[in-house]
Amino acid sequence: MNKPNPPSKIDNLIAQGLTFQRCGQFEQAKLIYEQILSTNDRHYDALHYLGILLAQQGQLAKGELLLRKAILVNGQDEKAYNNLGLVLQGLNNELEALAAYDQAIAINGSGVEAHYNRACLLQNMGQLQAAIEGFDDALLLRPDHVEALNNRGNAQDEIHLYEEAIKSYRRALQLRPGYAECLYNLGLTLGKVDRVAEALECCQKALALQPLDPEILNVIGYMQMLLDQDVQALSSFEKSISLFNHSPQVYFNYAYLLHKLQKYEAALAAYNRAIELKPDYTDAIFNRGNTHHRVGNYSLSIADYKRALELDPEDARAKWALTISAIPPVIHSIGEQNDSRKNFRESLTALDAWFNIAREGEGHKVVGSRQPFYLAYQDQNNKQLLEQYGDICIRLMSVWQKKNTQKIVDRVPNEKMHIGIVTNHIHDHSVWNAIVKGWVSELNMDQFEVSIFYLGNVFDEETAFARSKVKGFINTKQPLLAWMKTILDSNIDALIYPEIGMHTETLQLASMRLAPLQIASWGHPETTGLKTIDCYLSAELMETENAQNHYVEKVVRLPNLGCYYFPLDIKPVDIDLSALGLDVKKLILLCPGTPYKYIEKYDDVYVEIAKSLKNCQLVFFTAAHWASFGLEARLRKKFEAENISFEDHIKFIPWLSRGEFFGLMSKATMYLDTIGFSGFNTAMQAIECNLPIVTMKTPYLRGNLATAPLSLMKIFDLVVNNEQEYVNQVIKLAIDKKYLQQIKSQIEERKHILFKDKSVIQKLEQFLLEWRSKNLL
Repeated sequence: MNKPNPPSKIDNLIAQGLTFQRCGQFEQAKLIYEQILSTNDRHYDALHYLGILLAQQGQLAKGELLLRKAILVNGQDEKAYNNLGLVLQGLNNELEALAAYDQAIAINGSGVEAHYNRACLLQNMGQLQAAIEGFDDALLLRPDHVEALNNRGNAQDEIHLYEEAIKSYRRALQLRPGYAECLYNLGLTLGKVDRVAEALECCQKALALQPLDPEILNVIGYMQMLLDQDVQALSSFEKSISLFNHSPQVYFNYAYLLHKLQKYEAALAAYNRAIELKPDYTDAIFNRGNTHHRVGNYSLSIADYKRALELDPEDARAKWALTISAIPPVIHSIGEQNDSRKNFRESLTALDAWFNIAREGEGHKVVGSRQPFYLAYQDQNNKQLLEQYGDICIRLMSVWQKKNTQKIVDRVPNEKMHIGIVTNHIHDHSVWNAIVKGWVSELNMDQFEVSIFYLGNVFDEETAFARSKVKGFINTKQPLLAWMKTILDSNIDALIYPEIGMHTETLQLASMRLAPLQIASWGHPETTGLKTIDCYLSAELMETENAQNHYVEKVVRLPNLGCYYFPLDIKPVDIDLSALGLDVKKLILLCPGTPYKYIEKYDDVYVEIAKSLKNCQLVFFTAAHWASFGLEARLRKKFEAENISFEDHIKFIPWLSRGEFFGLMSKATMYLDTIGFSGFNTAMQAIECNLPIVTMKTPYLRGNLATAPLSLMKIFDLVVNNEQEYVNQVIKLAIDKKYLQQIKSQIEERKHILFKDKSVIQKLEQFLLEWRSKNLL
């Protein structure tokens, strides 16, 4: 047998150089290659490997020069072109790098790495479809190339081919189950198709493999937040920040969650940090504006919205929020109120013009993102302003609906009248208790079929009750498009919105035509302003004679209270008054409205009561996030101006549980209803406790919510017509103990007529069936 020639001295040197290079001993390897080139400056391997080594050391330009010299010596080695492509890519010479990869493939089409590197470059260049084709070529040559599978998934994800991306990631994970980066990428894509629980599981597996990765922790926190696992999300964000505190995205997500948890000062600090790290972070600036607004920093919130709009003149969220901000939560004078209404009207006109043809296609995204909620707390007729606002909502939602709705198939008549209820409140909530529960419980199911489209995420015994009473209960967490199609596919005859004006998706859906008859009710006791809403279910005893002038919709006055109301039958908790800072020897005058219900022009009522009743304490309720409304500071200033002790007469106590509140009402002297924007559920609870209520009648539904039950019981003394009568009635009840007891006895004897009023349901059924016979049969 012939013996092979022994390796040459140069071959041995090349082998030694490669060994050093692979071990990271670059200087030793470099000396060897330079030694070879000192005797033969055209030695291909020495030029090639030294070029790679210099590139590894960051000397890309020198590396490029040597690789090009190597190619001049031997232009038929695809590896040199592939490596030249990598170096050129590092030098940001993308087109030359692409040409180098193309040459490598031309020399050897079966070279996997050139196909892979070329596809990665195309992906970096944004040529995603071409990149996917390149990864496919690499995978044809090596089907188990997990990096190519992962990167192909990334490219597919970027062009919204989410299901294809998921398949690519899953194939890579079959080949390499512990591929943390791929698990993370799969989680991100699953999150984009609303498979959030699966997404979270993938990211948690990735974290188990890389437990100190702050980016994975951030995404886990975000997924947990979407699943309302807020405590876990908070921990994830805080761990991420502890590992790396320079990520603006983590601080943004952390701030968003803190706002959700009503930790507003901490949220502001986190937004400030995000903006410090990224001064042009438009989303953080906009969201900080929302938090400023929530805590009463109104001038700062407006400044943030303006700044967001400066950074991005197309930011519809900021434009919308600025428009709604023309109505401040707190009004200090009639002049300020009139100015705010004028500003709002002009801002709406400007907003309507801003949403031109180029912008209106995306307008649906911001409809309802901020609503003129506080307009209802101005003591005026809001019909024209809300109609102007409603017309913008309808226009933007109509554009979106037309784009996303196929040709509507002819309706098939329902055997029974099909009623749909759309709401965010199918749980123990004022809207459910006052309005919806009676419909769900008492509508005649021989004539009606009811489907509930529950947009909320709170579930309790009331939710279970509702589910047991109706034929359809849809609560799938889904985007707006799916909700619209779900409602349309349900073939609803009459679609009822118990409240419009407090929830984004509710307003968006209500701004479209999804059923032949669309109805609102007084969960938010104000006209919706929407011409897509045909009727407004109100109550005879809550409306004045000319009430139709206050509504865009046709007003339907149901009998009496307008609702079938179940008593709560709460067992009062024996509450320690002294622990709440209350004086057991003084009269307790309960003022249980939320602070924004107290209109400043009526503040003098409380001053006059305190002046006349030395032995009384006016008891208001407070929470940290209500301080922004300034009620306590406002009243203190009024009392001090009249030289009356604020501390002796005004008490602010924490918000109580329902049992505790009933316990307090059982010991209170009377309940003072908020003037201008009354409270229905609270009044009904007071009546259950036989607690006298003093209320003032107004021209608007929202001011007459407590008037109705008192009028139905014919206890007219407690319903007054002006502020002076209000003060006089409070004083009379406080001073005349016999009269107070007489009123309490009347409430106890007559309150039964308020509950389970079948006439309301009968009238509602009659209205619905008459409409059906005229319009559908």
